[in-house]
Amino acid sequence: MPSELTAAFLWAQLENLDVIQLRRKAIWEDYYNVFSTSIVNPMILGSYYLERIKSLKFKVEKENQHNLDKHKFDSSLNISTLNFKFKGNYHLFYLLFPNLESRTAYAAALKEQGILSVFHYQSLHRSEFAKRHFPDQYQRDLPNSDYYSDCLLRLPLFYELPELCSVF
Repeated sequence: MPSELTAAFLWAQLENLDVIQLRRKAIWEDYYNVFSTSIVNPMILGSYYLERIKSLKFKVEKENQHNLDKHKFDSSLNISTLNFKFKGNYHLFYLLFPNLESRTAYAAALKEQGILSVFHYQSLHRSEFAKRHFPDQYQRDLPNSDYYSDCLLRLPLFYELPELCSVF
C-alpha cells in the first residue's frame, strides 16, 4: 500500500494524464522524426540537441564499421516504431545497434555530452539468478534475446526533457 505522500503524487499525475501523455508523445515523435528523416523540424525538443544525438550515432557507427556483423541489419533503420492502429503510452524511445560495441560507444559519446542513455533489457536466462538457480536455462542459446540485450539503447524520455535540452 503506497504512503499518502506517494498516493498524492500519483493522483496529481493522473489528474494531468492527458497533458503529460501529449508532451511525451511530442518528445517521442521528435526522436522518431530526427532518426527516420533528414528533416529536423521538432515539435518540442531543441534542434541542436536532436542533431547532436543523431550525428553522434552516425559518427559511432562509422568508427565501428569494421566491427559490424554483416548478417545484422543497418541500425540506422532500427528505431522505435509504433503501430498507429494502437495508442501507445510513449514511455520509451530506443535505438537498435548492430552490436554491443557500437551501442556502448554511442552511450559513452552521449555521456560525454551530458546525456544519459540506458540499456533496457537484460536476457533473463543470462542473469545471475538464472545462473545460480537454473543452470540449464543459463546455458540455453537464445540469440534474439541476447541480441536485444546487447544492442538496444533507450534515449532519455521524460516530461522535463524539453527544458533540459535548452542547455545544449
